[in-house]
Amino acid sequence: MKLFSCVAILLASTVIPQAAKAQFEGMKYRIPLDANTVVLINAEKMFGSEVADKDRWAERRQAAYDAGILALPPDATEVVMAGRLDHEFGESVWELSMVKLNADRNVTTVAARFGGTVDEIVGRSAARLPNDQFVVQLMGNLLATYTPANRQDVSRWLRSTDVGSKEYLQPYLEQAFGYAEKVGTPIVMAADLSGTISPAMVKERFDSFESLKDSGISADDVAKLMEGVQGITLGVTLTDNAYGAVRVDFKDSPELLSKVGKELLIEVLQRQGAMIDDFLEWEPSVTGNTFMLRGLVSDNGARRMLS
Repeated sequence: MKLFSCVAILLASTVIPQAAKAQFEGMKYRIPLDANTVVLINAEKMFGSEVADKDRWAERRQAAYDAGILALPPDATEVVMAGRLDHEFGESVWELSMVKLNADRNVTTVAARFGGTVDEIVGRSAARLPNDQFVVQLMGNLLATYTPANRQDVSRWLRSTDVGSKEYLQPYLEQAFGYAEKVGTPIVMAADLSGTISPAMVKERFDSFESLKDSGISADDVAKLMEGVQGITLGVTLTDNAYGAVRVDFKDSPELLSKVGKELLIEVLQRQGAMIDDFLEWEPSVTGNTFMLRGLVSDNGARRMLS
């Protein structure tokens, strides 16, 4: 997703400190129910970690942002991104990014700075920018971007989440919030893949994967397993070092991938443009219905994840 490309627009006004509040407050319920991807970042926890202090992340943060190496605004405290991705064609249907800052922002200054036009949608100040996105003032220190800049869709999104719907996100995305809020993982990226893979598609592409050749695993067995894939999640925890884990969850046990799962996952990620070199060094494991890769996250790997 290109969600982070719009976050920079939220840095255009005077700083007014805000009182501390609950994690992701006022953000989760704003995610449309048809979302199938989420990214959650607790920037305060990330930059307040031991490894961040040791490696002087805070000192390097502004310079990295100005240079385009880091897409996370220096003023951000929490970020929630969501979207609906057409997995079959790899195209985005819509994308939403919400950024909570330690200072109030005025959306009209965003319009002035980036050549946009000022609007009001469902009683909220908004700016339509030339790059096909709306910026909406949800609260004083909470701004959102929505793309494509379809005014009717933005209006419907605001109205539908204003009423406090009792419906919930897909269970797999709810699980991602659990990692962030209960476990305390500061960086979580999750994609709900349930119902996306057909056995026929797996069998058709089976021979194109080097990791499956001469593996002794049948195309039928792989197809049956992949039909039940639930989703994929990347989490990064920060202590004295940065540690990452990628988990792929299935309906059934992925034990048949115990020997080839790492190579297969790497092939898939490479084809999707989501590969990080750190994954080559990570250790695979199978627990229950989950295949996992775990290992250290390098500075380059962390920058790749946040860009």
